[in-house]
Amino acid sequence: MKVDVQEVGACKRRLEVEEGPEVVQQAWERAFARVQKEARLPGFRKGKVPRSMIKL
Repeated sequence: MKVDVQEVGACKRRLEVEEGPEVVQQAWERAFARVQKEARLPGFRKGKVPRSMIKL
């Protein structure tokens, strides 16, 4: 992971964070799994909404 901090003002900082695609993909998968457990959509039971419907 690469982190770059730039001073923008007296009380402001700008952060740039770079991470590899495999780490980002794993984070997306975990996030979708959490959302999918609680997702409610007419026609589907709670937690049974397909990922393709959530990604829309």
